[in-house]
Amino acid sequence: MAKELPYFKFQPSEWVTGDITLCSMEAQGLFINLCCFYWIKDCSISLANAQQRFSNHVTSLEELLSKEIFKVNSDNKIIIEFLDEQMQKFSDISAKRSKSGSMRAQANAKQMQSKCKANANILRDRERDREDINIPFEVFWDSYGRKEGDKNACKKKWNKLSDEDRKKIIDTLPMFLSKIKDKQFQPYPATYLNQQRWNDEIAVPVEPDYVMP
Repeated sequence: MAKELPYFKFQPSEWVTGDITLCSMEAQGLFINLCCFYWIKDCSISLANAQQRFSNHVTSLEELLSKEIFKVNSDNKIIIEFLDEQMQKFSDISAKRSKSGSMRAQANAKQMQSKCKANANILRDRERDREDINIPFEVFWDSYGRKEGDKNACKKKWNKLSDEDRKKIIDTLPMFLSKIKDKQFQPYPATYLNQQRWNDEIAVPVEPDYVMP
């Protein structure tokens, strides 16, 4: 934990007005070193650890303990209250961030799963469309002649038509096109499909049985 927060807060005003000033200068210097050692150990060291670490300054260590600059609990663990408070606050913030990050990761994972599922459905629908269509779109596209406009939009429209409509289009298209004398007036393929022009009534001239002389 201390590696994620390689520093702790130090208030000079609290130092110069606190009980630490009642200790010798050697003890004050030792306390700074003890705080650093305590912090990098995630605020968890025993009195025996401190005595071993600062074996040349046992007297100063006892002085700090006697003035209650630090305390020792029933498990013989050292307690430095101002550092414990900072570590606890940082731990709480870290836990919240971790939870928030986990929730975002889960949300992103769900979103990704939804996208993958949607894409899979699209691909499946496309495959089904290709399998179910009685007349491929390219037959219409090539037969219609005027290959202008949005081909993909036309294809989607074509795929949504019924088998009967697609068959009727192919059957009536030659007659429809033959009635258009000027190709500039031929509707775009998309217009033809959207307006269902295959349903247009196309008059077929009928020759009379009798011709007047």
